[in-house]
Amino acid sequence: MAATPRMELEKMSVEHLRGLKEQVDMDVNLLQDSLNNIRSANARLEIASVALHDLSVHPRGKKMLVPLTASLYVPGKLDDVEKVLVDVGTGYFIEKTMVEGKDYCERKIALLKSNYDQLLEAKKTRFQGKLIKGSNQAVKEGTTGCQKKDTRGYELDGAQHSVIKDKVLEGDTC
Repeated sequence: MAATPRMELEKMSVEHLRGLKEQVDMDVNLLQDSLNNIRSANARLEIASVALHDLSVHPRGKKMLVPLTASLYVPGKLDDVEKVLVDVGTGYFIEKTMVEGKDYCERKIALLKSNYDQLLEAKKTRFQGKLIKGSNQAVKEGTTGCQKKDTRGYELDGAQHSVIKDKVLEGDTC
């Protein structure tokens, strides 16, 4: 979204500014959700990488609890420390060597970091606060420089309009 010059913001109606603010808020929330998802995936990969390291130092035959779900563990025994199953998504697993598994985690972590940095930069450049600040101020004031009339026909200045902006108004006189 290209930044709208301040002059154009001052000429927009309150309804249009509210719509613009809602759109910008939705965009910011979408970007924030994407950033949170990347952080979550990165944390899971970091945990997997540490788990691979821990497995590599345990001796064959060591008894341990094996997670079937997030809250269900079953007793098991470490059989082969050189081969691991790597979850590549949507229920698919690939058997890899320990070194290949660690490499996979490192590559995914680097990819997620790159994606995170790109999204963060997009968020900063796209929403520098100018558009949001300008639209928030105009919506807060309830006016865009136009005169409004209340239901009795009296003109309202910006201060009065901000107090009763939710009341029924007849429309712009600009």
